[in-house]
Amino acid sequence: MTLTPTSKESGAGSEGVLVTAVHPRGPAANLLKIGDTILEVAVEQVSTPGDFNKAIDGLRQQGKRIALLWVKAGGGTRFVVVPVGHH
Repeated sequence: MTLTPTSKESGAGSEGVLVTAVHPRGPAANLLKIGDTILEVAVEQVSTPGDFNKAIDGLRQQGKRIALLWVKAGGGTRFVVVPVGHH
């Protein structure tokens, strides 16, 4: 998955990170779409791809296997559960 800060994308708003690509075989395939905005990871606000990666890495270090994302998509918001795997 590829992310960019919403502040860098015209019309995307100022909160969260914008999904700009989703790997078809990645953990977020069929869960997130290009244009979705990830606002939070495990109840932590994210503003940059670095924030997102830090939150996911923190979950992995805690031994978590999933992440709860708060996502803005299609005019509404929803929770999305994605597997985080381990490095």
